Amino acid sequence: MSGIENKSFVIIGLASAGILAALYVWQAADRKELPDGLYMGNGRVEATEVKVAAKNPGRIVEIRPKDGDDVEKSKIIVRLDNREALARLAQARAEYQRVSHSVHSAKADIERRTRELAYARSQLERTRKLSERGIVSQQQLDRDNTAMRTATAALDAAQAVKMQSEAQLESAQAQIDLYGVIVSETEIRSPISGRVLFRIAEPGEIVQAGANILLLANLDRLYMTIYADEIAAGKVNVGDEALIWTDAYPDKPFPAKITYISSEAEFTPKQVQTSEERQNLVFQIRITALNNDEKLLKPGMPGVGLIRANSNIPWPKSAPRQ
Repeated sequence: MSGIENKSFVIIGLASAGILAALYVWQAADRKELPDGLYMGNGRVEATEVKVAAKNPGRIVEIRPKDGDDVEKSKIIVRLDNREALARLAQARAEYQRVSHSVHSAKADIERRTRELAYARSQLERTRKLSERGIVSQQQLDRDNTAMRTATAALDAAQAVKMQSEAQLESAQAQIDLYGVIVSETEIRSPISGRVLFRIAEPGEIVQAGANILLLANLDRLYMTIYADEIAAGKVNVGDEALIWTDAYPDKPFPAKITYISSEAEFTPKQVQTSEERQNLVFQIRITALNNDEKLLKPGMPGVGLIRANSNIPWPKSAPRQ
């Protein structure tokens, strides 16, 4: 190989080395460490999950939303068969009407028995006075005395019947209230405004009390779980400001706050870090997004969470990288 060729290879080698060095410097600068007091962790956006369940057993007639559909709070999303509950409600109302007549009859009977007792009492008083003057016999006095005691007993019995009828009326009203609630609960309303993750049951299925039918995601309660060492965890508190950056929106940070810090250290979960880093003890920190009105954040989005030890430390202007 000639001297000229050797020089060419040297020049090319030096140029390549220079390019590699420049590339390394550029990448290193791009991945520069965060300023002191800022701490970052990888994670995925997660949603608070809400299970929609049947309070009472029954057959599913209709499930209105499909997987992935958005639902509004208080809107009917599931209907159960209500025919049996409606029949029992009608039966309870009929019983209420029957017992109501009994109560009215008992009240009328009390009024009649009260008049009879008043008459028997006045008659006994009159007979007693006449007996003292010797005008009527002791036998008449005894008859009037018996009549007064009989009228008193009759009034007491009528009052007992009225109390029993009123108790039955209260029981009938309670049955109406109960089956009224059961009928209303055959229409299951969404407890939140969110998104259907998946349908656990389908129309036609018979579900037991407490059985889950739908799983919803609360898109207004999105969070990211990151892991920090004891130094970072010890310098932040629940309620401190945080940021969430996602790969989908690298130029848009989402304001958040720390809502949970684990009280005990744990080994870094296997799905988060490398095998070597899993040997480190870390603290779990949950940061919750403050606003997702535009619904840009979605469960499953990968990204990073950023926390800081001091509110005076400025946030970075672009998404940090590890």
